Amino acid sequence: MSQGEVEAGGLAPEATAPGAEKRGHAAWASQEVLTRGLLGIALVTTAYLLANILMYRYGRDQGIYATVADTVLRGGMPYRDAWDFKPPGIYVIYAATRTLFGSGQWAIRVVEVLGLASVVAAFVVLARRFFSDGRIGILAGALAVLVHAELEFWHTAQPESFGGMLTAWALVLATFEPTANDAVARRKEFACWTIAGALYGFCFLLKPPLGGGIVVSAAFAAHRLRTKLRGRPWSVRLRAVSAPFFCMAAGGAFVVAACASGSSRAAPFASFTRPCSSSRPTTRS
Repeated sequence: MSQGEVEAGGLAPEATAPGAEKRGHAAWASQEVLTRGLLGIALVTTAYLLANILMYRYGRDQGIYATVADTVLRGGMPYRDAWDFKPPGIYVIYAATRTLFGSGQWAIRVVEVLGLASVVAAFVVLARRFFSDGRIGILAGALAVLVHAELEFWHTAQPESFGGMLTAWALVLATFEPTANDAVARRKEFACWTIAGALYGFCFLLKPPLGGGIVVSAAFAAHRLRTKLRGRPWSVRLRAVSAPFFCMAAGGAFVVAACASGSSRAAPFASFTRPCSSSRPTTRS
């Protein structure tokens, strides 16, 4: 042992550093292996669950939605030619699905699986945005798909199912933040807020309570702008924080108004909320 080591009362730093560094690298490598293994399991499990969902068939509710959608594609209208008490958004999805993929029961499952896969992607974007680590989104997406698959055929391909998918992307758009040197940053923000509002509007047509997310998202965007503009004149801040509310409200109102306009040709808008003692659809020849 050298004189410097004796004076230091132990081993010199240069004698201990290599061992500590090796242990640190080993711990990091072990943690990285475990993380990658966990992500691999999550991805494989997600793929397996999505494949299982593809094999689900109709339950009672899905049969009702398909019946109303078929009536629409034949020139009829919901609530007039085929009655069910659900809001109109679910019939739009089923009708569009039958147009694109045909009338097989697997068709809506393809749309559902694609939507769930997009939710995983949306979670990755949100995780990178708020936690600086997209791997969190992969794990969150795997858990979301697992919970969804556990609902089995009866409680999937429902209005809430598709509403949740749209909400995930509405959150991605509502929380978008352009870079500081972006020349068209304001336009991008307006576009994202408006599209987010439109998605929330369609969520409202699937399940009215889901439309309430538009208020929370607009408030989040407004708060972020208010924080950025702290110290600026109140008039500037007022215009800035009101923009998310106006843009999202415009997008949501456009979707709801378009649906109401088309539906008014067949039945009063109040019929959307008319109570019904039976969930079995009726069709009129």
